[in-house]
Formats: sequence, structure tokens, C-alpha cells
Amino acid sequence: VYELDKPEALAQFLQDADIRLVRAEYFLKLLQEKRPLKRRQEAEVPSETCSSLNHGVCSALVPHEEVQEWAQGRQHALIVSISHAWETREHPDPCRFQLQQIWNAVGLYAAANRAVWVFYDYMSLFQFKRQTEAQNESFRRSMNAMHMLYAHDSTHTFRIESLTPQDVWNTMLDESVPVYREETSAVEPRPLRCLTPNSNPYLQRGWCMAEIEWSSTRSDSSMHQRIGPGSEGAEHPGGRVPMAPDLFREQMHQAVFTHRSDVESVIRLQEKIFFQKVTVCKELTLSWLVPDQLSALA
Repeated sequence: VYELDKPEALAQFLQDADIRLVRAEYFLKLLQEKRPLKRRQEAEVPSETCSSLNHGVCSALVPHEEVQEWAQGRQHALIVSISHAWETREHPDPCRFQLQQIWNAVGLYAAANRAVWVFYDYMSLFQFKRQTEAQNESFRRSMNAMHMLYAHDSTHTFRIESLTPQDVWNTMLDESVPVYREETSAVEPRPLRCLTPNSNPYLQRGWCMAEIEWSSTRSDSSMHQRIGPGSEGAEHPGGRVPMAPDLFREQMHQAVFTHRSDVESVIRLQEKIFFQKVTVCKELTLSWLVPDQLSALA
């Protein structure tokens, strides 16, 4: 069991599960080159680099050694976990809409010469089709403790509730997106119109709802906020308080899951995290709460 309040525990989990964080500058590079997000398998190749103010040209993904340095206090970085929808079955962000929202948010920190390391599942975890037992084991370990990225007190959560605007989607229907094709066992460009869209709203998706709840268990609610359209100019960035397990169970049975078999495991994990956090929390800082969250404190 990994502790949710110690940086060393987070670093150890990332290493044990072989999860890689992404440098903020790499998101900017992809935007500038008009390239969509890459799978973990393609993002970790040596040719994928970015320019960092602190390190010069370096790998797009953060090595485990650097994360260990951070955990020991010898390197400073802001670790951000992105909660988002997958907009097609084959690729989460084919129109680069989420990519832009991520950079809009993390770029502010990078501009202040602060290292930002991002967890984004498509780039941080090995994706379908995993080719080796090591990749499969990495994915299993990641799924068994995925809450670490969203509930740990050393991480922040930025959630993107908005989907790509329809007019943007329509203008890009003929643009190619590199996706894995099982027919050829390779990543190949495919027109957006040939991908399988998923337009279910973010707040109705089971895994997104779970990530919201995990993120809401931190002792400081300001570490969880909404980014992207709908968040600009708001009086608060959308902080939340955790939901009681019984209510969460009810909502999960109404949520949309690609695999319904995930429901019970998500429910059990949320209950475990809720009580783990509640029983040890001695101080709670609440800020940026949306109005409907105030009633949850009663």
C-alpha cells in the first residue's frame, strides 16, 4: 500500500508501475508542430525531445531518476494529473483541443521557469496494443493504484470537462491522426472521420467521475481545478469536496463505462480512499468551491 502523503511513496509507485510523466514543454512542441498527442510507446523513443529552460534539450518523458531526485527534495517540480475524456476509441484528443487546454494551464508555470511534469494516460501508460509482458505488467500495476495520481497530496489535478467544439471537429474530419491499427499491428495515419467518436459528456463518464472523487480527497481543495472552456473568468476554478461512498455507488451505477466490469472495482477503490483520507486528515483547506459543493459539507 502506497502512502498518499509522502513524495517518496508517489515516486516509488511511478517507478514500480513504470509510469512516465511528460514535460510541459513537450506539449508546447506538439502544438507548434501541429502534431497530436503520442502513445507512450512512441513518446518514449530517444528522438522525442523538447527544450527545457533548466535542462536544455531533454527527453519528452521524465526519467524515473529525476522523479526520485524530486522526491528527495533535490529537484523542484509541479506534478499535474490531467482528468479528461477520450473523444474517440482510438485516440483521446484527435483535434488537439485538450493539448491546447493543457498548455494554456501548465504554460503559465513553465513561463515562470518552474518545471511542470504532467500525467496524461495516453502518453504516460503503455497503450493498446501492448507488445511485451513488461508493458502488460506496467499497465496492470498502474490500474491497481491509479488513484495515486489523483489523490496524492503531492499532485494537482486539472480536469478538462469540455469536448472539442463541433465546428472544430467538422473542419478536421479529413485530417489524419496517427493511431494504432490492429489489422497491420502498426501506428498509421487515419482520417478523423474514420475514427470511432465518443461524445458522452465528461461528467457522465465513470472513470472521469472517479478521478473527480479521488482528486477531491486531498486536504487542500485548491489542488483540484477545472481548466479549459467554461473555467475562464469564473469566480472560482471549480474546487470540490469528496462524495460519501454510498452516494458515489449510486452515481457509478448510472455512469457510462466502456467496460461495465470496471464499476465494482472503482466503487471499492473510492470507498477505500475515502476512509483512508478521512481517518488521517487533521486539517482541511477548502477554497474555490462551486456553490453546489457547499451543501456537501453540512
